Amino acid sequence: LIMKLLNILPDGERIGMGKSKYLFVMGPKFKDVFIELGITEDKIKVIGSFEFKTIDQTKNEKMKENKRIVTIFLQNICKDTHFLFGNYDYYQSLEIILSQIKSTLGDDLIFYFKYHPKQNNLTFLDQFIKSFGVDYKIFKAGEIDNAKLIQSSDLNITMCSSVGIDIMLLKKPLLSFNFGILVPD
Repeated sequence: LIMKLLNILPDGERIGMGKSKYLFVMGPKFKDVFIELGITEDKIKVIGSFEFKTIDQTKNEKMKENKRIVTIFLQNICKDTHFLFGNYDYYQSLEIILSQIKSTLGDDLIFYFKYHPKQNNLTFLDQFIKSFGVDYKIFKAGEIDNAKLIQSSDLNITMCSSVGIDIMLLKKPLLSFNFGILVPD
């Protein structure tokens, strides 16, 4: 869809459903776009967020800090999960990345942690976040718009999240990591 909207589909390519029974979209706005592209309404299921702002609506929404803001958009992965990213689990990988950022930027930073909407292991996360010994703020689902966090941040970090697309569209610094779920070295 993004390739179609940006007018960069390769010659001969088209938007379609292939052999799929349904097309799942993030919100009513995308449903309307696919209807315009010829997909029948009964084949489209809305499963994601119901509120989308345009990029232009978010450009002046910034929070102020006296330190560099590093925002981490967390995934809903429990600490005891069996998913491995290379030799590390999600939180070990994130700990390595955040420790390197802290050692590079020193005390001149604040971590903003945005919980995933389905985040459930909050006790572990609170301990994990405090372990870095830096200033931090926690934002739970619905407390703040992602775009405002993105616009406010000097660096945005995510792992395989669609919020990475928003970060790129807003032309803000992005560190996206993925070590390959369940893939041996």
